[in-house]
Amino acid sequence: MAKADFSMGDALGAGFRLLRRQTPAVLGWGALYVMVAVASWALLLPMLKDMPWPRAGTAVSTEATEAYLQSMYGFQAAANLLNLAGLVVGLLVWTAAMRATLNPGRSDRFLFLRVGMDELRVLVVSAAVFAGLYAFVLFVVLLGLGLGFALHAAAGQTATVVAVSLFPLLALIVLLIGWSRLSLLAPMSVITGRFAFAEGWKAGKGRTAKLVGLNLLIFLIYYLVSVAAVAVIGGVLVVGFFATGGVWPRNPGSFNDIIAAVRPMAPWAALAMLPFVVLTGWCVAFWAGALTTAARQLADGVADA
Repeated sequence: MAKADFSMGDALGAGFRLLRRQTPAVLGWGALYVMVAVASWALLLPMLKDMPWPRAGTAVSTEATEAYLQSMYGFQAAANLLNLAGLVVGLLVWTAAMRATLNPGRSDRFLFLRVGMDELRVLVVSAAVFAGLYAFVLFVVLLGLGLGFALHAAAGQTATVVAVSLFPLLALIVLLIGWSRLSLLAPMSVITGRFAFAEGWKAGKGRTAKLVGLNLLIFLIYYLVSVAAVAVIGGVLVVGFFATGGVWPRNPGSFNDIIAAVRPMAPWAALAMLPFVVLTGWCVAFWAGALTTAARQLADGVADA
């Protein structure tokens, strides 16, 4: 029996299908991310308002700077909690997107969000993947430093320059190949209902080049769509600023002066959140949907093997 393959078109189109068929879920995923972002800004603004500001012709005193840094301890603790909340939201949302991709014709009043074994498997597998990639990057940096010093001592400056130029490129290629193979582990764990380290790795056997191409296309499309969306959101904010008669202060005396200048455009900022919600939800659906679709189509090949 021929080894199972996956369709590049099906994988890249999964996010668009999810947006069309599971619109409330995709918007809900984006809204969860935006809520964490808004909470972060709500936490950051008071710190910015109290930030020491240099007056005309005078610098910020050391005492004011030290007092401000002391006041940031509580902020740092709250920021760490928000970062943890963001990671939890990411885990729940990405697993929900995988679950929705595997159930295209089903609706779900909880937006496919769960707290269960699927989430635990994705957490463990993802943590292992990122720990492995981090260890690889650290190894490459240390190896590169060692080779650089050795070449410089043995072969001179020219060989060192060539090696320093080529070694990072080679390491990046190896990292991309490794990431492409490992990218199937999390969705395969949701598909099989177990920690699919072996299944996820075997699924990409013989399809490494195609998986690399898929991941490169995911990065490229994600980047282009994000740039276009940020341009639209930025345009909305700029139009809102001038439409409300905003004038940027020339010599602000504190961060409060900047807040006062942009406060009238708050409704426009809220309006800009709408495309940001759509963008964030679609990015999750696109990325998770592509990898899950590829893993689903390759899963038969693992079963045959």
